[in-house]
Amino acid sequence: MTSQKPALVDLSPYTIFDEHLREVPTDLTVFAGAIRQAEKQLKQAVSDGDDAAILRLHGYIGDACRVAGRLDEAVEYLGEAIRLSRRTGNKRAEAANRIRLAEAKKYQGEGKVAERMLQEVAGETRVGKGADLHHFALQHWGKCLLDQGKPAEAISVLEKALALREALGNEGWLRSTRMALERAKKKSCR
Repeated sequence: MTSQKPALVDLSPYTIFDEHLREVPTDLTVFAGAIRQAEKQLKQAVSDGDDAAILRLHGYIGDACRVAGRLDEAVEYLGEAIRLSRRTGNKRAEAANRIRLAEAKKYQGEGKVAERMLQEVAGETRVGKGADLHHFALQHWGKCLLDQGKPAEAISVLEKALALREALGNEGWLRSTRMALERAKKKSCR
């Protein structure tokens, strides 16, 4: 069945980074509405048997739940997104959702689990399908290391992410990595 992509709310304008460089919502009402809307679309996709939409919606809802602080739901949705990715052989979606799940685990206080997951994804995304996600894996791994009180290791990983992102030229990604690197360098000097 051909997957039609229902419109999803772009939540990026409704997030900021807190003092720990974690995404937090600026408007929980927008997040709650977006999650409800996506859950309705998910029910329809399940009814239609649209595996691509089901996978995409699980990832979207899981990530939105993570930012909204609904961490148990985030883990559930993202775990299902990973299972669906594996079942369908979608390596890129699997890598993206493993990064998201690691972030949710980090937010739950499971930093060592998140660190291990992100290190694995970073290794797996160096080449092949999902290689375009390598800089994301490095970015999140570096931030996780920083969160774990390992600023020197974080600097090393974040510098690799920065080099990749400089080649891509996306100002938002560059700003995010530079902010994380600056924080890691300040913590390293203490």
